[in-house]
Amino acid sequence: MTYFLIPKYPQPITLSVTGLKPETLQTWVNRNVIELADHNPGRGRQRHYSPIDVVKLAIMRRTDNLNIGLNVARDWAEGAAEELLKNGEISWDFYLIYNPRMHNSPDPTVIYSGGRLSGYGPTVCDPRSMSIESLSASHIERRDRRNDWDELRRAEKAVKDYRKDTLRNTVQSVTDQKTAETPEERKERIAKDSVLSLAADPRPMNPDKREYWARMGIHAEPVIPFPLGEIVNGTLAQLRAIDEENDNA
Repeated sequence: MTYFLIPKYPQPITLSVTGLKPETLQTWVNRNVIELADHNPGRGRQRHYSPIDVVKLAIMRRTDNLNIGLNVARDWAEGAAEELLKNGEISWDFYLIYNPRMHNSPDPTVIYSGGRLSGYGPTVCDPRSMSIESLSASHIERRDRRNDWDELRRAEKAVKDYRKDTLRNTVQSVTDQKTAETPEERKERIAKDSVLSLAADPRPMNPDKREYWARMGIHAEPVIPFPLGEIVNGTLAQLRAIDEENDNA
């Protein structure tokens, strides 16, 4: 993991990769907004930034664009750095499903736990199959009927059980289909899946269930799906391209 900590990129490259303005970068450095590998380069020496530094700055530039608070932005940046140093990588499909008022996960495909990112809805899921329902429906805001917590919890469990049954039936159906298909049919299915991956579920939501849940304060809440994995890996890919260009020069 030493590669991530070597300060090797001068300010012009850092600005180009992160999209930051020089004055913003200098302000963050002066205010010690994030920990830098080369925080005190010494008088007369140009500061260089490590891959981890560039990744953290790239994340914070996006959070700044979304007006996300500095403390939250720092958590995301440092959390991503911790994951890189611990595991050497972060999945491209790693998302933070963030509700500024409620730091809890919606209930998507895979939930990451532990570390700085655990309170911000960390999720690993294919963005091609990410639905509005999976992002927002489990964010619950309690408005009235404060004494009906048992009923509320039963309704929440019913929603989760329904999702699990639906997912189990879908997986079994796909498994049966794959077992019975010929090689030619398999090629055709893969081609269709690549085109239809964004297709919506044709089944409408039951309006009576929606009314029932809404009366208890269970309804979709606004959230921010933040593509942390894309930003981290995209930044590192740009740095690798720069390294290769320098090596070939």
